[in-house]
Formats: sequence, C-alpha cells, structure tokens
Amino acid sequence: SSPTVTNKNTSKLSSSSSQPESTASSGSANSGFASCGANNSFFTNSPLDQADFKGLVPLGNLNPSGHVFPTDHIYFYLSNVSSRYNLYAPGNVTIISISGSEHVSQGFTDYSFDFQPCQELRFQFGHVSSLSDKLNQALTAPYDTENTYSTGGQTYRMFSKNVSIAVSAGEQLGTVGGNSGQNALDMGAYDTRKTINFANSSRWSQRGDTTHTVCPIDYYSGDLKNTLMARFGDYDGDRKRTIEPICGTIEQDVNETSQGVWFISGTSNSWSGEDSHLALVHDNINPNTAVFSVGTSMSSSGLSSGTYQFSPQSSGQLNRDFDEVRSDNNIYCYEPSNISNEKIILLLTSNTNLKIEKQSGSCGFGPGSFTASASEFER
Repeated sequence: SSPTVTNKNTSKLSSSSSQPESTASSGSANSGFASCGANNSFFTNSPLDQADFKGLVPLGNLNPSGHVFPTDHIYFYLSNVSSRYNLYAPGNVTIISISGSEHVSQGFTDYSFDFQPCQELRFQFGHVSSLSDKLNQALTAPYDTENTYSTGGQTYRMFSKNVSIAVSAGEQLGTVGGNSGQNALDMGAYDTRKTINFANSSRWSQRGDTTHTVCPIDYYSGDLKNTLMARFGDYDGDRKRTIEPICGTIEQDVNETSQGVWFISGTSNSWSGEDSHLALVHDNINPNTAVFSVGTSMSSSGLSSGTYQFSPQSSGQLNRDFDEVRSDNNIYCYEPSNISNEKIILLLTSNTNLKIEKQSGSCGFGPGSFTASASEFER
C-alpha cells in the first residue's frame, strides 16, 4: 500500500509571494565553448557547505500558482533562512550572464547567474543575496536589459548583463540567504544533448531550456556525488526520496492518458506563466503519492490554487492513477486527503482534452455528472 504523505515542502520553497522566481535564461548553446563531448563529470565542490543546508529538494517540486508544473530546478534549503552562507563555484566554469532583481521598497537585490563548463551544458544559480567583488564589478551599467515595474504593492528593478568571467572550483561567488524570501538556493541545469518529450512538444517551442532539463548533481562524480544524492528529500531533511530517479524528474507526461501537464483551453503556443494551468502528476519526494497541482482557473467550481494529494489505485474509477485514465467515456472520481466531504471528478474527453470539476460530497455516491462550473484543459 502507498503511504500517505503530506507535501509539506510545497509552501516552504517559494520566495515571498510578490518576489519574482528565478527563471531559466535564453538557452541557445554558447558557441564560444568547446563541446562537452560525452563528458558528464565537471564538478568537484558543493555550492554550499554541507552544514549550511538542511534539505536538498529534487526536481519536480509543486508550488502553485507560480509553479503549477513540476519545477525544473533543485533547491538547497538553508539551515537558517535569516543567516548568510557562502556560495562556491562547483567547478571550473565561465559565468556568462548575471541578473539582478532589486526590491526597491525593501532595500535588497536578489541575484541569479548562468554559467557553463562547455558548449552544450548550462547551469543557473537563483536567489543569491550578494555577489563577490569580481562578479559585482562586472555587473555595472550599461546593462543589456533593464526595466522597473510594480506588483503586489512593491516596486522592482530588473537588470542583467552578459559577461564572460572564468571562475575556479571552490571559489567564493557570493552569499545566499539573509533577505526576505531567500529561503533556498535554486540550481538548474540544461543539457542540449538530452531532450524531454512532452505530450505536445510544440507547446514548449519558446521554452527550449525546459525541454533540456537535467539533474545538476548528475554532473558530479565520486563520493561528493553520492553524498549529495543521499540528501535529496523534503525541505527540512526529514523525508528522503528513495525511488529512482533520486534527483526527481519533470518528465511526467504520458500520451493518451490524463497524466502530465495541461493547459487551460484556448492557450496558444506563446503562453508565458503557469498560473492558470493544471498538472496531474506525482509528488517529487514520494512518487507513490499522486497530486493535482491546480492553478487559478478552477475557481468557478471552488477549487482554489494549490496541491491536492491522494494514494492512487490501479483499478476502478475511485482515485485511479493518472496514467491509467484514458478516453474511455468514464468519469473518474477522486477524494484527496487534504479536502473533506468534497471530490474532484475528471473525464478525458479525447486524447488531448480533459474536463475537471470539484463538487461536494464523496465518491461513494457515485462520480456524478459535470455542471456548467467544470473547467476544460488541453494538451
């Protein structure tokens, strides 16, 4: 039987609600680097000292509405979010861009930067609280991009610059932590030698980085790789991931089933944020737990943005695992563990269209039928 697990890392890993998340930069390969060839071993240093982070959260974290889809980076969750910790270069790499998000109203800047060891492979650190002198001196005007905007009652100034800064393994690059919302160091990795096959690849044409998402720890070797892999789990290190791939995954789409990411009907291929969409996937700590990751578009049936977990079944129409729900004219009924006396019903109306609604009552009275409050999604 599948253990019941609460996804307690969900609310902890976000920045403050008004703080922009770090995102992957434009991901075309940098032709100024030598090819990676078949090499997958580049890193010899942990970005943080082992005592400075208490949890290492794998790929696929869910944090609606900003991260409705499984998240494409890992999190080093800091031991004390009010403290500052040194950030180190994991290997001999070249930093290719630096970005800043100045929180004008709050008086601090949140940094991120991209770096490469070779042509096909790019990494990113996000939520960096300060830069080393070398990096700080490089991030000066004129910037390649710069804009100011306001949201949630706060004002932000975004700026970035393309650079070329060689750094050595173990060199201090700055600090993490110590500012509001900087609870974790984000680390993303994108390898153009590998490609994720989403159910509808055309949806991701403008997000080429995401389709090349890989586990950053895969580019370590030896004892340090084993040490870091052993730490993957929830944000406070209490629960470990024990099911392969230990580093998690964002590749969960299963064609002709309900499993994977879904877009609100009418979404064009030029979609931007994830907020209004839906994911029917599995938990990134315990993949035996299935999760509805709900954005903002199901409010008509009273289902607010968030995650809703259940123990999937391999037969029947109650809590049926997403990868076994097909376009068979059956309405499937779910009773997530974190809502009471309510149910979620869904129907795969075709291989690429899905109808879903939250209703009152339990599945014991039958799955029922859809009302005008139902939401429709597409691949």
